[in-house]
Amino acid sequence: MKVATIRTSSVFAGLAAAHAAGFLFAPEPLGPLLANSVYLPLTLLKMLGLPVYANAQAWGWAAPSSFGWLAVAVIWGVAWWAVARVVTRWFGCKTAAMTTGTQEE
Repeated sequence: MKVATIRTSSVFAGLAAAHAAGFLFAPEPLGPLLANSVYLPLTLLKMLGLPVYANAQAWGWAAPSSFGWLAVAVIWGVAWWAVARVVTRWFGCKTAAMTTGTQEE
């Protein structure tokens, strides 16, 4: 019996696409969550002294700089890759146990 395996890259692509879709389609209830997914990592990096914000307009939010956008992409890329690895490792162990007829504890 052939068992379909889940690839880490497939899970990662799905998670990253879902995150990007949230920004592209911007549903109103998810607005604060999506904004925090950008500004929370930037705030932590700003505390370390990294230049992650561009110059702010008067009385407005400072937009992320080019380095800030790159940092956010890398941070979320690493986070989603870690989640994808955990998911595929967990499902990989389950399918291997089912195909060999043994049970894992």
